[in-house]
Amino acid sequence: MNPGMSQVIALAPEEVKNTDGSDKLDCESNAGKRLVEKVRADHPKLPIIIVADSLYSKQPFIEKLKEHETAIQL
Repeated sequence: MNPGMSQVIALAPEEVKNTDGSDKLDCESNAGKRLVEKVRADHPKLPIIIVADSLYSKQPFIEKLKEHETAIQL
């Protein structure tokens, strides 16, 4: 959000569920990685800062953010 801008980007959140045929349950971290990929695909040049709690402070999520050149603030 930026007080000087009137544009709003609506995100389409998804349920965390086990639909990929895996035996292991899905988790918020995996859903977050998918969201980063979707946002980057829709807005490849948009500067984005992700603000997240400690749930997302694990290496796989941080690596996904680096891969998509997204900043994070924990």
